[in-house]
Formats: sequence, structure tokens, C-alpha cells
Amino acid sequence: MLNYIVADFYRIFRKKSFYLFLAVCSLGFIALNFIMSGNNYTSEIYTILTGTLLNLVPIFVGVYSFGAVYTDDLRSKSLQTAIGFGKKRSEIILVKLIDATLLMLIFTLLILVHVHVVPMVMGLKLEAGHVLGLNTAVLISFLKSIGFFALSSVAVFFFQKATTATTLYVLLSAGVFHMMFSIFLTQSFVINAIGNLQPYLLTEVIGSISMYIQNGTGDIVLNLMIMGGYILVATVAAIIVFNHKELEF
Repeated sequence: MLNYIVADFYRIFRKKSFYLFLAVCSLGFIALNFIMSGNNYTSEIYTILTGTLLNLVPIFVGVYSFGAVYTDDLRSKSLQTAIGFGKKRSEIILVKLIDATLLMLIFTLLILVHVHVVPMVMGLKLEAGHVLGLNTAVLISFLKSIGFFALSSVAVFFFQKATTATTLYVLLSAGVFHMMFSIFLTQSFVINAIGNLQPYLLTEVIGSISMYIQNGTGDIVLNLMIMGGYILVATVAAIIVFNHKELEF
């Protein structure tokens, strides 16, 4: 398994697009802040602006990570090659989730560096509340991305189509599915039948984790267990559908 992970990252790090993506994100964030800089650019405005951008991380950075780990293999048909060399399908699914998590962790650490170094260079002094809020936003964007990776992996290994898998990830990360399920689960006839399950949606659970970190409210252990349950169930489902699915050639 370790060799498979190393091989995947060797492939990712060899791509020029990886470094181009890093450069565009880094320079874009720096340029935006210098454009906004001026006498009225305060730490509060910086925190609001950066927090807004961090909410978009699961969409933009997440889509790139998802593509680099999952959909590149679908386009190159390397899944067939891996299975041909004796890799178990369950191992492939686990490796891909680990790959996506590690790649997103790399991006998250780089984001943290930018979030804290840029205001220092610009002479902005972040208060403790600002630092906590930004750090929490970075963590939440990471957790959302991992959860969406796991859920989308079911589509990856069922449809085995790069476009379909990417589209489903985008819909997840953009909150489309969350909005649809929220509307359905908050209908009175649904609540009367099965109770209010809206707080158990993945995005709501991660939001509760954020509230605990910032305010100390809620049950952090329960919410982490629910999130872990999402990832576990999605991974098992991906293994089941992949084991019963013929490879697309």
C-alpha cells in the first residue's frame, strides 16, 4: 500500500499543473490582499475577506485534489493497470482516500502559512479571536473536503467516468445536495415521520464542530463520530460497488 501511495504522489508532483496551480492560488491571494490594502484595510476586513475565500477551498482546491487523485486515473485507465498487477479493489479505494487526504493536508498547511504570513507582511495585527476564527475556517474547509472526497468516491468507482465523478463532487462541495436534503428533511411530514434529521447532515455536523472549537458549545465527540461514520459508510459503499462493477475500458 505504501508503495502505491508513493507512486501516486510521484505522479502528482511530476505534473507541471500542480506547481502552476500552487502559484496561481498563492499569487492570487497575495495580489488580492495588496489590491485591497490601504488606510481602511484593517485586520477585521482581512479576516472577513480571508474567511470568505476559505469557504471556497473545498470547491476550488478540493476539485483540483479530487481530480489529481481520482479522475486522472479514470482518464488514464490506470485502475485497470493496478488491478492487473494484483492490487485489491478495496486497497485501491483506501489508497485513493489516503492520497486525497494527504494532498489536501499539504494544501491546508500551505493555506495556513499564507493566512498568517500575508497579514504580518502587510503590517496587520490579528487579534486572538481573528486567529482562532481563521484557523477554524482552515480546519473546517479541510474536514469538508475529506468528507466530500469519501462521498464522491462512491460515484467514482460506480460510474468510472471522470466528468460524472467531478460533477458530483462539485455539487457536493457547492452545497447543492445539502440544500436539497435540508429542504426535504425540514418538511413537517418528514419531521413527524422520522424526526428532525437535518442536524445530522454532513455539512451541519462539520458546522457543529466549528461551533465547538470557537464557542465550546455542542458535543465534539459525537460530531466527530458522525463524520467518521459518513466516511466509513461511504468507503464501504465504494468497495461494494467497485467489487460488483466491471471495469470500463
